[in-house]
Amino acid sequence: MIGKIGSGGFSEVFKGIDENNRVVALKFPKIKSSETISENVFKRFLDEAKVWSKLKHSNIVEVYSYGVKPVPWIAMEFMDGGSLDDKLKNGPLNLKDALNIAIKISDAIYFAHHHGVIHQDIKPKNILFDRQGNPKITDWGLSKVLLEESSITEFFEGTILCAAPEQLDPEHFGGVDWRCDIYGFGVTLFWMVTGRPPFYSDSIYTYLKKVMTEEPQFPCEINKYIPPELNDILRKLLAKNKENRYEDMALAKNDLQSLLKKI
Repeated sequence: MIGKIGSGGFSEVFKGIDENNRVVALKFPKIKSSETISENVFKRFLDEAKVWSKLKHSNIVEVYSYGVKPVPWIAMEFMDGGSLDDKLKNGPLNLKDALNIAIKISDAIYFAHHHGVIHQDIKPKNILFDRQGNPKITDWGLSKVLLEESSITEFFEGTILCAAPEQLDPEHFGGVDWRCDIYGFGVTLFWMVTGRPPFYSDSIYTYLKKVMTEEPQFPCEINKYIPPELNDILRKLLAKNKENRYEDMALAKNDLQSLLKKI
């Protein structure tokens, strides 16, 4: 390992060189010792790594290898272009840039769904860029594995801002399926074009109430130069009732491509 390059609520990432002399990102769960992770989490981490390693797509971070000894680890493609979250700290993106990123990410989500994989945590922090500026989705399933040992307060840090209503209240909004990714993608697109998420509050309970009962202020109300067609797309992505969202990401991608051609 060369050195630590990042740390989140649930994992740490190090830069390293693998046996093929490739620069890689090495991800480990954030633990004090191997005894602090249950056998079940070891198994689930390995299961998720197996699934992720089979997702070969130009807009999905590639997994090279993985294992569980002495602790769970994944060696993956090293992304040195920063994250979408980093870019959004400077404000909203140019509309064409946002649409180009969204089209590529929507294709990756569609690909994963048609291979039976649901991400469940689509958000700006989980979209990384390579040196050429190509966006790729990372952390396929790892947040789900690690969240079982965290509190809702920890979950609120970033992740919950892109969570679908059914992820927050399945009793009222129904069980979680692939459409939670469609919602998370909608939040991410909204964030790209406005510089902020659809809902926010310093209080987790106020935030939850907003997500479940209020409609967001749509982009053309925030910026008059945003075309109304984008509002229509976002309404279908961010519908509280998952039955009212796009049926799949291919339909969303088609609408985004049509909009891009007009501007």
